[in-house]
Amino acid sequence: MEKDSGKMTHFTEETAMAERTTPSDLAAWELDGSLHEAEGLRLFLADNDRLQHRLINQGMHEPAETALMGSVVQRGWTCLDIGANIGWHSLLLGRRVGPEGCVHAFEPMPISRTRLLRNIELNNANNIVVSPLALSSKAEVSHHAMMAGVPVLEGRLNLGGWSMKDPVNGAAADTVEVHSTTLDRYVAEQGIKHVHFIKMDIEGYESRALQGAHAVISKNRPYIVMEATYDGDDRTRGNVEKQLNILMMAGYTICVIRKNPWPHIRSFPRPDFQTPFHVNLFCYHGPKCDAHP
Repeated sequence: MEKDSGKMTHFTEETAMAERTTPSDLAAWELDGSLHEAEGLRLFLADNDRLQHRLINQGMHEPAETALMGSVVQRGWTCLDIGANIGWHSLLLGRRVGPEGCVHAFEPMPISRTRLLRNIELNNANNIVVSPLALSSKAEVSHHAMMAGVPVLEGRLNLGGWSMKDPVNGAAADTVEVHSTTLDRYVAEQGIKHVHFIKMDIEGYESRALQGAHAVISKNRPYIVMEATYDGDDRTRGNVEKQLNILMMAGYTICVIRKNPWPHIRSFPRPDFQTPFHVNLFCYHGPKCDAHP
């Protein structure tokens, strides 16, 4: 497959940071770290972050999802990593698609994007394009709490849990300015001919991103791996219902990714929302396959 060319912008660490932070802010947000290896990748990781701690000690993150992506994605494909965090899935996808393919990694959170860029450089992953943009249902500019918006789990920061669900009014100390666009607009502006695969992990913002991806989903019919989280409240229920409705109306079959047997997918029944849940979904266009009842 011909690799998209000519219209891609590779944001360097310096330009990405200059657009969203000041030097004093960045110094306050930066995390310590050290070099490690996992799945043949060289990674700069910090033990005080939950995901990075897992990679340091277990050498793997989301093994079932990682294996599934590896079995689906093919050489030469164009993949999108929406909510790329420090680059774990971006790097594995980049290795899978090879030099003929391309990965577009979206990460508006400055700390995570700094680590993402460094890990890309460590692995000479020249087929990964990094963008500080967030993907939503419309183009807009918003401000969000920075470190105050990072949850703590298991005694460690969870940078991947940073969310854009609750914007703040105006710029202030410990806030980040985020520029959002739609996926349809980004794909058109970058001259991307076909999107084959999307991984989406944006902490409750998935429904908005899908609303801005109508053309890509209807024309390209990409495979999609994404989170769906219901916390027991009306807002998260509404988000999940929108996610499922958008994909079902587009002709997608929705499956849940299970770890046992590993990896495994099963049809995801329409939730009754009686209890909270957090699942990772594998979505493909077409009817249910007999292998996944």
